[in-house]
Amino acid sequence: MISSKAKQLIETGNVGAPDVRYGSILLAVDGSAPAIEATRHAVQLAKQMHAKLTAVFVDYDGEDEVIPEEHWPRYAEEEEQVLYGLAGIEVAKTMAEAENVPFIGIFLLGSTAQAIAALASRQHVDLIVAGDTGLTGFKHFLLGSFAEAIVKEAHIPVLVIKNNREAETP
Repeated sequence: MISSKAKQLIETGNVGAPDVRYGSILLAVDGSAPAIEATRHAVQLAKQMHAKLTAVFVDYDGEDEVIPEEHWPRYAEEEEQVLYGLAGIEVAKTMAEAENVPFIGIFLLGSTAQAIAALASRQHVDLIVAGDTGLTGFKHFLLGSFAEAIVKEAHIPVLVIKNNREAETP
């Protein structure tokens, strides 16, 4: 049985299946288990939508800057977190290539959520995909939620993938 309000919404066209098409998807990676899970989803979604996939790792140690790929090894030698992030880009590239999904990898310096939202805007991205680290309690209070920060900064849809597997984030 349908309520009168639901019927009214349906009849006025306020309810219905949206025509959702993603031509460009931005995937936030950091090499963590949640990011790998998000990568699986993003690659499959890009394949189904015939979309381009861009994987981005943002290292917060620095001012807003795109790091050219030829300089990535130097940064990876200096900081383990960068090594994990760049590995996340490589994993995304490997998965995308296996599914014939057009792929771009980007390494940025800057404030993570802001840099991702700004990149999404500059690249005219339709969707951002990010993994949820699942921090709780004091860690969540102290560090906040990466996915939550992206949702707050972005002006486009954000798909947050929860990681159901027990794994430690670097």
